Amino acid sequence: MLPLNLVGFLNSPSRLHTERRGLLDHIINTRADMKFFTSLQLGLTSPVMSSEFNILTPNAMLGYGYRAEHFWYGIEKFTPKAIIVDSGSTDGGPYKLGLNKMTCGRDSYIRDLTPILQACFHKKIQVLIGSVGGDGSDKHVQEMFEIVQEISAKQGFSFNVATISAGFHRDLLRQRIVSKKVGPCGPVEELTVESADRAIDVVAQMGAEPYVDMDRLRAVT
Repeated sequence: MLPLNLVGFLNSPSRLHTERRGLLDHIINTRADMKFFTSLQLGLTSPVMSSEFNILTPNAMLGYGYRAEHFWYGIEKFTPKAIIVDSGSTDGGPYKLGLNKMTCGRDSYIRDLTPILQACFHKKIQVLIGSVGGDGSDKHVQEMFEIVQEISAKQGFSFNVATISAGFHRDLLRQRIVSKKVGPCGPVEELTVESADRAIDVVAQMGAEPYVDMDRLRAVT
């Protein structure tokens, strides 16, 4: 996401299916209503994919911390093709979206991202981060992007990056509610225009398709 997605960012409550390949090797900045995740993707060079490849996930949630020695052991031992980590949740994501705050403090993200970006730069390992900031909002994608820029400037790193945005216009949501093209994902009350208007922010929920789309875009550019 984060976006320079440098690292790509994903949106909350979006989830990246780690089986998907297709990571960017050049800078793309894309925004599309109701189509793309908020997602962070760091790419340097496109790895030659074989029938088997390893993915390293340093922890369950970016910003929650992990042991650096365990991270580097995984990097050296398994030579992963990608580092993929989530940063949000469908549980706490709406709460963070309403508060307009990220799940963890800036220092926590800097601490967790620094080794990840070091591995990206020195080992040529691509990085994807989902649901940045806890909710994957456009604002938090931008904040995470700025954190990545800060670390990169301090460490002397240079990356090819792309962001994927999950934000979309409220007018579109209103139109879909009125035309009854919006339905609940579970046993919850129907969404109303009034509720949509009161929301602090709105993001789309998506799967891994945006990564696939961006890989196709990379292939033709």
